[in-house]
Amino acid sequence: MGKSVRVRRMGFRELARAAQGELPCSLLLKNVKLLNVRTAEIMENTNVGVYGERVAYIGEEELPATSVHDCKGKYAIPGMIDTHLHIESSQVTPPGFADAVLPRGTTTVAPDPHEIVNVMGVEGFRLMLEASKNLPLKVLMMVPTCVPSVEGLETAGADLFAEDIEKMVRMEGVVALAEIMDYDGVVRNRDRMMDIIEVGRKYGVTLDGHCVFLTGKPLNAYISTGIEACHENFVPESAIAKLRAGMDYVKIRNLELMSRLAPDPAGYASAFAGALQNVPDKRSIIFCTDDIMPDVLLQRGHLDDVVRTVIASGYDPVAAIQGATINAATHLRQHDIGAVAPGKFADIILTNDLRKLDIDTVFTNGELVAKGGKMLRPSQKHAFPESSKKTVKLAVPTEADFHIRAPLRDGRVKVRAIDMSSLLTNFAIEEVEVRDWIVQPAASSAEP
Repeated sequence: MGKSVRVRRMGFRELARAAQGELPCSLLLKNVKLLNVRTAEIMENTNVGVYGERVAYIGEEELPATSVHDCKGKYAIPGMIDTHLHIESSQVTPPGFADAVLPRGTTTVAPDPHEIVNVMGVEGFRLMLEASKNLPLKVLMMVPTCVPSVEGLETAGADLFAEDIEKMVRMEGVVALAEIMDYDGVVRNRDRMMDIIEVGRKYGVTLDGHCVFLTGKPLNAYISTGIEACHENFVPESAIAKLRAGMDYVKIRNLELMSRLAPDPAGYASAFAGALQNVPDKRSIIFCTDDIMPDVLLQRGHLDDVVRTVIASGYDPVAAIQGATINAATHLRQHDIGAVAPGKFADIILTNDLRKLDIDTVFTNGELVAKGGKMLRPSQKHAFPESSKKTVKLAVPTEADFHIRAPLRDGRVKVRAIDMSSLLTNFAIEEVEVRDWIVQPAASSAEP
């Protein structure tokens, strides 16, 4: 496995001829400042020749082409790759998601559809795969590994084990096992998680992780299983500790959005970006989105917003773009994306400014798909079966359904509570009032 969702046969002989000007390119992007993500340099006055779906040539010569696009000195960068996200969180179907993110420069995503799989099991995964086909957005699917997230403590629409994971990982278009969030199960060597990891290793797919603040021997045990990356990095010390322990990649989400939960919101993003900037080798740093609500997607953007924010916080622009392109492609073992170079898919973004990352034009597979923040042609809609729309089966709730009864009529009792005063939620014990056998809501000190 580990192959791209797009497995068309490439006429490499013709591509090689086009690279030498013996066949006309289908598209020539003329006069660009090309960001070479391999060498981290800007190649001025460059032309990019595209033959079919792939790049054939980069250089100063103006090769013959059936279509010429004068870029007038704009920067050309690779299409961005999001290696950790949940399409369902944006509350749209894959075609709608594609139309929202492509104009923002995201040309490849590796989603974890664990929301629908939590409800519908393997069939939900199959539905998301079907809905993600034939889009201008490349969708490289990850298999949810923790349904429910912790064995024996949660109920879900399915209980998935290694045999279920193997069914999904064998499906066309799968490149990875998604966030292995039951890190306690891994560290404690529990059969369910170790068997699932064994499936991933058997098929040679990427093993994506989720291990929050593991340190010391537990972190070493987690990494030793072959889990390669973790997006749960709320403080830079945690991310750097994982790299020092041998984790291949750390993934960083939107620093500005994360700062809203930090004790020092004003200095959070710059401190985080500064710590990352001090890492000598940045090939192990990737930027991703995770959950993006629809209003944020519309107002702020997608992976472009994550990259723009870290740049504004002090991180090197070229390294930031590498973290959303070539580093991400290498992590997913997708060697035909992530760079504007001969043989790669022609997923190319034009922008006026690498720092502002204002996305002007987007090409995928050598075709112009978006310009000025708009799709030129909407993706074909996908109809989900009626069975997928009838999964919530509850009686109409009443106010009484939300009452918590106490063992005394009136007075005060201690209750278990969730403390949400910091980045991570914590367990707490609170004393609250009881009136007429019903626990009363605790007064909140949070701002409305």
